Amino acid sequence: RMEARVERHMRRKKQKVLLIVSVGENEGKSTVAANIALAMAEKHKKVLLLEGDLRKPAQHKVFDELSVGRISFSEVLAGKAGWREAAVRNAKNGVRELFQFQPVAEPSRILDLSLLKRLLEEMKQEMDYIIVDTPPTAVAADAELWMQVCDTALLVVREDWSDVRAVNDTVDLIWQSSGDFAGFVLNAFRGKTVRNQYGYGEYAGHER
Repeated sequence: RMEARVERHMRRKKQKVLLIVSVGENEGKSTVAANIALAMAEKHKKVLLLEGDLRKPAQHKVFDELSVGRISFSEVLAGKAGWREAAVRNAKNGVRELFQFQPVAEPSRILDLSLLKRLLEEMKQEMDYIIVDTPPTAVAADAELWMQVCDTALLVVREDWSDVRAVNDTVDLIWQSSGDFAGFVLNAFRGKTVRNQYGYGEYAGHER
C-alpha cells in the first residue's frame, strides 16, 4: 500500500527520481528504499536502486551482494566506468542495482551537482523509477546535495528516535531543495493506529 501511494504521487506529478532519507542512522531508510524498489519491480517497472550513501553503504548488505566483479557507484562518479555497465539487473527480483561496496572517506571529492544531474537525466531516459538511498541528514551534508537533483523525497522516521525539531527541519530542507515532499514513513511504529510495520502519511505541518 505504501508503494502504491508513493507511485501514485510520483505518477501524478510526472516524477521519476525518489529520494529516501532519514534524520539519523538506524531509522530503516535502506530497508524502506529496498522494499519500495522491490514492490515497483514486481509491477514490471524498470527500477534502478541507487546507493547514494558513500560513507556507510548498506544496500549491498540488504541484498546480500558480493563485491567480486562488481563496479561501485564511486567508480562511476570518478569517471572510471559508465553507469550502464555498473548497474546490474538482479535476476531474482528484477531490480537494477547500482551499489557502493566500499566506504568512501571523503565523498565530497567526487560528488558533483552537475555530474549527478547529468547521470540522473540519462537514467531517466531508460528507467521508469530511480530510488536513491542517501546518508542521514544529521550525519552528512551529502543528502542536501541529493535533494537538489531528485524529484521528490520520502522521509523515514523511526518512533522515539530523532527529535521532532530535527524532523521538521529536514522537511523544510526538502521543500527548499527539491520543491516536493512525498511524505513520511513511520518505521517501527508501535501505535495502535498503524497495523503494519510501516505507516505512510502526507506532510501536514510542523505539528508532526
